[in-house]
Amino acid sequence: MKKSLALFSALAFMTALVACDKIYPQKTAQTEPAQSFSENQKKEVTALIEKYIWENPQKIIDSFNNMQREKEMKRQAEAQKQLKDVLPEIYKDALNPVLGNKDAAYTIVKFYDYGCGYCKKMSKMMVEPVIKNGNIRMIFVETPIFGENSSYAARMAMASVADGKFKEFHEALIDTKDLSAQNVEKIAKDLGLDVEKLKAKANSKEYKDKMMKNIMMAQKLGMNGVPMFILDGQIQPGAFSQEKLNDVFEQANKKAGK
Repeated sequence: MKKSLALFSALAFMTALVACDKIYPQKTAQTEPAQSFSENQKKEVTALIEKYIWENPQKIIDSFNNMQREKEMKRQAEAQKQLKDVLPEIYKDALNPVLGNKDAAYTIVKFYDYGCGYCKKMSKMMVEPVIKNGNIRMIFVETPIFGENSSYAARMAMASVADGKFKEFHEALIDTKDLSAQNVEKIAKDLGLDVEKLKAKANSKEYKDKMMKNIMMAQKLGMNGVPMFILDGQIQPGAFSQEKLNDVFEQANKKAGK
């Protein structure tokens, strides 16, 4: 219903401009001052708009879709411009967990939230194959957008990097549906981590500021949801297929000269 109203409003406005120009041509400033429509003129314009919409429904849809495509293309172009500034920050930030070949020429950057179902699916599809491939560096940018539980889980996972347990912690958080602080701490304990040490880091200003920084960077890149990826310098919004991942492996292998 909302989409129909939007379509109607968009075309009605454009049609009204055309109709008014044809029925009531504008007067120049030298001849006559602008006047508002009379009630009869408004009725005539409304009738013309309704007739046009009734007779040309596909034109309404096409016009709206073209406008949306143009808007999306502009958004993507702006995001790619922002990427030139954002990507070096991501690469050099020591707090971002990294898996795979840290010296690889091909880099995947992943923005995600542990509470996101698509993020979980993509992680299970990607992490082990990326490590096995050997020609890809994968940088994890924790982007918790689903509340404090997600944020705390992200900060705890990030804190586990220093103990060399990020992969295990990450996979355990991906597998669980319970992101309560109590369960996140239990996972850390089960992995043999010093929970109090991790909590101190996770609750520090540095780590909380890092979460905000990550979200702000993602927003600069036009993120409107998670997951989002940067594949060798190209933004890939949302989840993608196994076929696309196979293409990534092929490109990474070419870059590595294999």
